[in-house]
Amino acid sequence: MLGERNNAWVNEKNRYLFFCTFVGHIFVRRNEKMLKILKSEFTKNVAALITGTTIAQLISILLTPIIARLYTPEEFGFYGFYLSLVGVLTVIASGRYHLALFIVKHRSKAVYILKSTILVTFFMAIVISLMLLLFRFFYGYFSPWFYILGVIVLNAALIEVFSIYANTKGQYKLMSANMIIRSIVANLIFILLGFLQYGRVGLMLGIILGQFSQLFHFYMYIKSDIQINKLNYKVFKATLFTYKNFLIHSTSSALLNNLSIQLPTFFLKKYYNTASVGQYFQSYKLLTLPNSFIAKSFGSVFAQKVADSLKQKLPIDKMVISLYQKLIFVSVIPFSLLAIYGDKIMVFVLGEQWQLAGSFAQIISPWIYINFIVLPFTYLFEIYQKQKHFSIFNLVLLVTRFIALIIGYLYKDVYLSVMLFSITSFFIYGAMLFYLFRLTKVKGFINYIMYVVLFISGVLIVSLFRLW
Repeated sequence: MLGERNNAWVNEKNRYLFFCTFVGHIFVRRNEKMLKILKSEFTKNVAALITGTTIAQLISILLTPIIARLYTPEEFGFYGFYLSLVGVLTVIASGRYHLALFIVKHRSKAVYILKSTILVTFFMAIVISLMLLLFRFFYGYFSPWFYILGVIVLNAALIEVFSIYANTKGQYKLMSANMIIRSIVANLIFILLGFLQYGRVGLMLGIILGQFSQLFHFYMYIKSDIQINKLNYKVFKATLFTYKNFLIHSTSSALLNNLSIQLPTFFLKKYYNTASVGQYFQSYKLLTLPNSFIAKSFGSVFAQKVADSLKQKLPIDKMVISLYQKLIFVSVIPFSLLAIYGDKIMVFVLGEQWQLAGSFAQIISPWIYINFIVLPFTYLFEIYQKQKHFSIFNLVLLVTRFIALIIGYLYKDVYLSVMLFSITSFFIYGAMLFYLFRLTKVKGFINYIMYVVLFISGVLIVSLFRLW
């Protein structure tokens, strides 16, 4: 009996080794150029940024199983809904003026843009706070946490502004350390107050204290550049007028994009229940971790390199293809595994109460996969000043996603809602990628379909392995 078990274990091990060898042969052979790419300056800059962000996200990943067991899906539902609202308001708080930092050539203008953006952000935070007070006056009671929504939006917007400013100065180590600090502070608060059974209070205080630690760290390094009293009114007015396209087009585009991303959270809370919001939020949060620390790290360095190349009137098509290949190389196998094994992975990591989150993870994995690939290239809309086109894409995305959710609701099927949302997102992001390739003059049909072919191949291989 023991011999049969040992033989079965050996056979299973041999199958696993065969599978890993086969998949590795396919994808490593396809990316032999990666050895040369690893020595490039681009990769070194990405490594400097991604090291810190990887540490920050690993802290979150390692502590997630603990945190998920300290809070209920309902508590995470409120937390996810609140963060969704913060995300939507954050994109309009700064007027997106800080993105102009990528296209200015002189440091003095960059400082003017930074100071002007900070003033705009404070003004918008005050407006948001006043609107919430008016809402409270006319519509009655709402959660006390919404009274400080303006402060949390202000913090989030300033963190984004300072991150872009540090990026344009090549301060990747500062950005990395900043994310590590926030991750440590926020997760420690989550765990400490979770053990003390503070519920949603623990989650909310984790957000706030994490933000404050991040802002303080940034301030200590760039405080000499943000002396608002040295910015006169004429310079402030001229800066806002010169870069008004970022306020008009980029803000509207980002708002549409963020609103469409948060649609499931708002929709599930409205038509289903808070627990469903918590289940979806957990799956979305875990699946987008690679987007937040790998794709954004690649994108930050890529945006700066592209901006420098275009200032020197150099072609960037090879740079685009190189990044495209890297993104596919690091994402296709993990997301293929999530598409097939997501249900088991989520339950194993989070616990039995998160079974619905596992199903959601499988459903949305194709969308998160293509989003991972497209995300770094979206900076091109700003750099080429094609914000109007980005707005059109995001408007189409918002409308089609809304229709997808409505169809699922009409059939009273939460799975169908999320599935149609994911499928719609996959194809619209694919169209966006094709447009950006055309914009940067990328040639070769194989480059356009590589992400689809490799993902389908990966899913089929993993599916066969699971059946086997």
